[in-house]
Amino acid sequence: MQSSRARPPTTRAISHSSMRSSANAPRLIFHGTDAGHQYETTGARSLAFAEEESGAGSEEAARTLEAISQGRRYYALMDEGYREEQMALNFEREYGALASHDALLVGIYGSSHADPRSLRWDGAGPSMGKMLRERYGDVVAFERVS
Repeated sequence: MQSSRARPPTTRAISHSSMRSSANAPRLIFHGTDAGHQYETTGARSLAFAEEESGAGSEEAARTLEAISQGRRYYALMDEGYREEQMALNFEREYGALASHDALLVGIYGSSHADPRSLRWDGAGPSMGKMLRERYGDVVAFERVS
């Protein structure tokens, strides 16, 4: 994984227009961190792509299979706490892989998942953003761009 060394790691939602590439912009690398939401459609396409590009035994294919498994469990149990926890753990994994590079890490999520001041949408536990803020402190930023 490559990253920019411009800013300390953070997460925040961004607008589509701010993602336009330029000669001075850092290289963008996208990682999925949701718990296999839409695993039968997007997950299947992601797995086919990972296997074609990196091989069936690759880390990318293994992570895609893990997300598909998380999605199956989430939908079997309809457990919102499980989904938020898995999203936070998946994000932490990606953050950990980039943190030593002093990279800017941007997450694009629905506000019910990302707001570090809120409980999850059903009010029964912390949102992914709240879990990440509790673990990483003010490094986690949130901006609504709707």
